[in-house]
Amino acid sequence: MIHREIEKLDPIIRDRARAFLETLKVLEFRFTVLETIREESVQEAYYAQGREPVETVNSKRELAGLYPISAAEAGRIITWTKYSRHIDGLALDVAPLLPNGSIPWVIKDASIAALWMSLGEVGERSGFAWGGRWKPLDDWGLGRDLPHFEVRK
Repeated sequence: MIHREIEKLDPIIRDRARAFLETLKVLEFRFTVLETIREESVQEAYYAQGREPVETVNSKRELAGLYPISAAEAGRIITWTKYSRHIDGLALDVAPLLPNGSIPWVIKDASIAALWMSLGEVGERSGFAWGGRWKPLDDWGLGRDLPHFEVRK
């Protein structure tokens, strides 16, 4: 099951997360909260992607209360760790929204790169480490976990 509630985050970051999202609203930045706290079964299902057969991935996703995905999606790595700060409520995933309400996962031009960079900079000013800075960087200078924002105790 996916959790999106800010209230479920660790008290250490809850106010920081609220301030981050409020700043986005004041800036009239369109966004969505993808995930806050994460159950271990969800992390296990995410980690299986790109590493295990689609049948195994979807079996783990079903156990975690997630919807099944295609073989193409199951073949794409989406996390690089078996343990995530989401499990302790120390991270949240936030993504920008395009005018049509979709998330620009594929960065095909400078305007999309700038959208992610703007989101990341607001998160960093709010006191978060941003996954968009994690190496390797792409051609646009963005890291591999664009929606991820975390703090360390």
